[in-house]
Formats: sequence, structure tokens, C-alpha cells
Amino acid sequence: MLSKIKKAMRGEGGFTLIELMVVILIIGILIAIAVPSFIAIRNRGYQAQAKSNLRNGVTASAAYGTDHEGDYTGMTAAILHNEYEASVTFADGAGAVVNTVYISGLGADAYVLTVTARDGSVYTATKAAGAGITYNF
Repeated sequence: MLSKIKKAMRGEGGFTLIELMVVILIIGILIAIAVPSFIAIRNRGYQAQAKSNLRNGVTASAAYGTDHEGDYTGMTAAILHNEYEASVTFADGAGAVVNTVYISGLGADAYVLTVTARDGSVYTATKAAGAGITYNF
């Protein structure tokens, strides 16, 4: 009995090349399934951040409009950032810097806010004269 154990211990042990290749193949398949899911989740996070910045920009714009009797013509990025919403980066005009809220279309009772998410999605909030705010999500 002891000789059988000694003989078994002297034998070659380990995995064959085929077994290792099968394990690597299975790991590769699992990665191929998981990576697109992680990318989609990351992109949803980028989009949520941009939408949040846009909503905060709308809130700051509403506060500005309240203080100026509904007239948005003097609203600038510096005023919104410094006086109403310091957590959001604002810019005047048009552009596509990620998560920056761009202010355009200013009027007596109108404005357009635009933001670009890190994944390239563009969202807008439009306040038309005499109307409410329309979001383009």
C-alpha cells in the first residue's frame, strides 16, 4: 500500500494544455459578456451627471429670472456660477466641453441651456417666451 502511494507521488501532476486552454476560453467568454455591460453602466453615469448639471443650471436660471422680473437678457455664465450655482461650470455661447452648461438664446422671457455628457450625448433645456421649460433628454 505504501509503495502505491509513493509511486503516485512520483508521477507527473498538473493540468494538461487542453485543460488550461479550456479555462482560458471560459474566462475570455465571461469577459466578453461583462465588458459591454460595464461600459453601458459607465455611460449611464456620464449621462446622469450631465442631466444633473443641466437641471441645476435650470434652477439657477429660474432664480436669476425671479431676481430680474423674468428678463434673462443679462444672464451670463459668470453671474450664474458666482451668484446662484457654484457647483456647475457655465459658459456663454455654444460649445461642447464635457459637463459645461452653455447659455444661449437669451431673451426677455427665454433661454436655452445645453450640456454635453462625456459619452457625447447632448441635452438641452429650452425656456420659450410665455411657456414652460422643455427638456430634450
